[in-house]
Formats: sequence, C-alpha cells, structure tokens
Amino acid sequence: MPNHQNIYLIDFHAHLDNSKERLDQLFIAQENSGIEKTVIVSGNLIEPANLGDFLRGTESVKNYEPNNAYLLDVAKANPARLIPFFTVDPSYHIAEDIEEAMKLGFRGFKFNPLVHKIDFRSDSVRNICAAINAYSAPIYTHITLNPASSIEALADLSQAHHKINFVLGHMGYATSDQMALNLAERRDNIYLETSVGSILAFKCAKQRNLRNKVIFGSEYPAHEPSIELGKLALIFSQDDLALIGRANAQFILGI
Repeated sequence: MPNHQNIYLIDFHAHLDNSKERLDQLFIAQENSGIEKTVIVSGNLIEPANLGDFLRGTESVKNYEPNNAYLLDVAKANPARLIPFFTVDPSYHIAEDIEEAMKLGFRGFKFNPLVHKIDFRSDSVRNICAAINAYSAPIYTHITLNPASSIEALADLSQAHHKINFVLGHMGYATSDQMALNLAERRDNIYLETSVGSILAFKCAKQRNLRNKVIFGSEYPAHEPSIELGKLALIFSQDDLALIGRANAQFILGI
C-alpha cells in the first residue's frame, strides 16, 4: 500500500466552528495524518453529528450566518496550516462582498445548498460568480437533486465562468456519481473532492485516468482524515496520491 505519510498533503475540506477545542483537534488530526495545510470552511451552520436529522427536517440549522470572520482570524494566526474559504449566501452577499473577501485574504469560496437557498441559474449567483471569475478563485460546492443546485445547473454555470475551478464535494452526489465523473472528464474547470467518496468512485476515476481532476478532502470533524486517506491509498499509487493529495490543490489554490 502506498505510504501517504511521505507526501506533503493538503486537506481541501474541513469544517470549523468557533471553539478552540475543534481547532486543537484539527491540528492533532493534521499531525496524525501528515497534513500540512487544510482548507477550512464554515462549521457553525449545522451540527455535524445531527446531519441525518437535519436532512430529514427534524433538526434545525444552528446558524444561517457563516462564521467567515472567525475562519479568517484563525487562518491569519496559523498561515502555514490553514487556508480560509468564504461561505457565500446569495440571498445576502453581493459582488462587492466577494471583492472584499479577496482583499481580506480568503483564498476561495463555498456554496452550501443544504443550508442556503442557492440557485445556480439565478442572477444573484451569476453576478457573484462573475466577481469570483475576475479573480480566478475556486468554488467548493455540493450538488443536490434540486434542479436549482443540480449537476445540470452547475454544468451551465461552470461553462459560463471558465476561470473558476469548481470543486464538487464528495465525488458528486451520493459519493459515487457517474454524471459528476463525466462532467469532470469533459470540463477543464470541474474537479471532484474525495471526502466520503466510495471505493467504486475512486476505481472509476483511476480507470478513466482522472487523477488530475481528483482532490483529497476529509470532511473533518465528521470524518477522520487518516481514514479518508487510507481509502485513497487502497486504489491509487504513490504518484497518484502526490497529485490527489497535493499538486491538484496547489494548482487550484495558486500556491
């Protein structure tokens, strides 16, 4: 089995709430997994342990306002270890907020259709993406079965904003998604993030030689980075893991 511990790693997807305990636990997870840098996104919107109940509608959103300011503060305090992404709520944020976020030091953006009403076809999202496109910054997003945030809608959005690299969480929809793999294969600016992804999805990505379009992410704190890396090491070679665990993220982030 390839030894991912010998690779300089970037975790492209971890959530942080405002607690020092969760930040300290993330640093321990980094050390245990050989991760040097982690992309951090808002973790104060949904309680990770209650995600299933939230999706059933029996658990409410904790907060609608993402803790972007906190993420920026902890990233500035730990610049060698943390890379902050700005969570966008299109019902509230406008293009000027994107420009301000970039000036403040955010390195990318996140859309969260599970919490916010995000319609990839809407004027508000397209105006926001036009602002992001001007900076060639990446967007991490989930896709859903809702036509407003479906893979078809995202395909149209990504074609209109070709300077944005769109990173689809969890290998697409439902952890093994042929439509997402197809889109990543034919569209230069579509990437697949691996957290909670299935072995079948990883095997398919390898068979299609999509190692340049796959990016390691852990979904911390709900999932353990070392376990997510272990799944990848079952399928991909050491050279593959150097791309998936580091180089692809470096390219997208410009580092």
